[in-house]
Amino acid sequence: MRRIFWKVGLAFVLMVGLLGIGWTFCAWIVQAPYPWEWMILYRAQAGLERALRDLPLPEGFEMVTVIDTGGPSKGEEGGGGCYYAGIYIVLGTNYSGKEGLERYVSALEARGWRLAARLQYEDEKFMTRAEQEALVIHIGGPGFIIEIDPGYQKARERYGSFVYITLRYILPGVDGC
Repeated sequence: MRRIFWKVGLAFVLMVGLLGIGWTFCAWIVQAPYPWEWMILYRAQAGLERALRDLPLPEGFEMVTVIDTGGPSKGEEGGGGCYYAGIYIVLGTNYSGKEGLERYVSALEARGWRLAARLQYEDEKFMTRAEQEALVIHIGGPGFIIEIDPGYQKARERYGSFVYITLRYILPGVDGC
């Protein structure tokens, strides 16, 4: 009886080991996250969802659409040890473009966001909060992904201008990535 348990235990360990090696090899082939990275990616996605819920929506602004960038991912170039989750957000407003940008940046600053020590432009601002949250806010034209979004296309009739936000949650942190 003891031999049977020993053999079954050994067979189970070998089977789990072979499955783990096969799974890791498949992830390597298709350049997908390894199984041990899933918890980190889950944390990045959860952090992104918290940051989205905490974005201000001051008077005069409406959230037109939120577009997923394809789920959390691991950075390969330059930030090989960094994990990202991100979304695109479009806010509609009837303020002029520059006034809308200034008002929304002020609302973000009231929520703890700050301008990063990175080059800032007149129509684009880079902001961070905590160590993991970063966003780029700009006015002007949308990218292709936003341009084809049905919610954005409908809102073009209602609003005079738009504020475009790219929100990212980055692990281990913005500075290291």
